[in-house]
Amino acid sequence: LSGADSMGFMVTLGQLWARQELALDVVVDSPHSRLEDVTIVHSSELPAVDEWLAGGEILLTIGVGQDLSGDGVGDYVGRLKRAGVHALGIGLGSALPWQELPPKLIEQARAQELALFGVPEPVPFVAVVDAFTRMREEETTRELTRASSAGRRFATDLAHQGPAALVDDLA
Repeated sequence: LSGADSMGFMVTLGQLWARQELALDVVVDSPHSRLEDVTIVHSSELPAVDEWLAGGEILLTIGVGQDLSGDGVGDYVGRLKRAGVHALGIGLGSALPWQELPPKLIEQARAQELALFGVPEPVPFVAVVDAFTRMREEETTRELTRASSAGRRFATDLAHQGPAALVDDLA
C-alpha cells in the first residue's frame, strides 16, 4: 500500500457514484460495492487489461477491446473480478460502440458481483478520473489538517501544562 492508502485517505465507490455532476447510471450494485475503497480510476481498451491491474480499481472502457454482448463477456467480467476490480464503467453515447449497457454484460456482472455503471454522454472519462482525484485530495487535506491540529494541541499541552497534561489528553 502507498502511504496515503495505509493512512486511510481513501474514496469509496459510493462517494464517487454520488457525484451528481457525473450522472453515473449504476446498474449493478454488488452487496458491499458502495463501501469499497477505490485505489484509482482509469480507462483501458486492452483485451487482456486484467494483466495490468493491481486491485481496487474502477475500470472505464467503451468496449472496443471486448465483445461486451458476446459469449465471452462472462470470461472478461471474471478476469476483472479476479484481478480485484471494484467496478466497471462503460462509456455510452451516440458515437460510441454502446448506447446502453448490453444485457449479457449486466447479467454477468450480477452473477459475478462486479459493480457496473454507465458513463452517459456527454460525460468524458476524464471527468470521472478528475472527480476521483479531487475527492482523494480533499480527503487527504482533511486528514492532514486533523493530524496537524492534534499535533498543535499536544504541543500546547506539553508546553503549558507539562507531560501529565499530554498523557491526559491522549487518554
